[in-house]
Amino acid sequence: MNEPVHVPVMAAEVNVLLLANGGTRFLDCTAGGGGHIAALIEAANRPIEVCGIDVDPVAVSSCQARFAGNSAVQVAVGDYSDPVKAALAFGGGTFDGVLCDLGQSSDQLDDPARGMSHRFEAPLDMRYNQRSGPTAAELLNHSDLRELIHIFGVLGGERNAPRIARAVIRERPVETTSRLNEVISRSSGQAFLQKTLSRCYMGLRVAVNHELEAIDCFLLHSLELLRKQGRLVCLSYDSSQDGRTKNFFRSRAHPCTCPPRLPVCLCGRRPDLKILTLHPEYPSPEEEASNPRSRSARLRAAEKL
Repeated sequence: MNEPVHVPVMAAEVNVLLLANGGTRFLDCTAGGGGHIAALIEAANRPIEVCGIDVDPVAVSSCQARFAGNSAVQVAVGDYSDPVKAALAFGGGTFDGVLCDLGQSSDQLDDPARGMSHRFEAPLDMRYNQRSGPTAAELLNHSDLRELIHIFGVLGGERNAPRIARAVIRERPVETTSRLNEVISRSSGQAFLQKTLSRCYMGLRVAVNHELEAIDCFLLHSLELLRKQGRLVCLSYDSSQDGRTKNFFRSRAHPCTCPPRLPVCLCGRRPDLKILTLHPEYPSPEEEASNPRSRSARLRAAEKL
């Protein structure tokens, strides 16, 4: 059986942004199955070097196999929340472009053993790196009511979070996807159940993998990896991810903290980013039709000054 091929989201738009500055060295901080790496190499009209990291050792092994024998590609296990440390696997240094695709890997979502989808019967794991950290089941069975409400309501965006959280505590232990589905279904009813399940699972996944904290760390340190006029490209899939990217870009492109009424800047802060996308870019209707999982994607990019 052939291995699933990673379909990169908004690859054409990503390639235009990364390749426009004439650079030759790039870093994909969420390499996954290597879809964006392959698309970037194919689109380049010059020799380039692409390094890829991913926190998931299984994804890294698959990506390494995909590019075996291609000297232009290097892939290693690394956490995008600390991209400077991760880049040491490739000798460190700086890059002409850095990409971070914050979406959940389709391969991980479709792997029943991960327990990331309510569609498959599986133990509740949800870790991107299954070799470290507590599982979703451990989080569900040891968190208090306030923590569970935060997971379902704030991280997942589920309005019935308090009721679901109380049901989880009442019905513990909750160890499998089918058990969690049953608890959520009984506590929230059948109306819009699929959306409720998706939101609760998303909140758990974000909590287990500390995704929002990882995004903040990545953005903070990403500029250290960029050469002058190097480009930072981020793909987000929900408002929390996109909001963090947007606010970071704005804070670094407009760092002045002086009151607006002052005629001149007195704080002395100077921008170190130029925003390339005044508004987020979205997939084309054709891409959404061919790859429905791209529908929520939002692309933002900036250039280091």
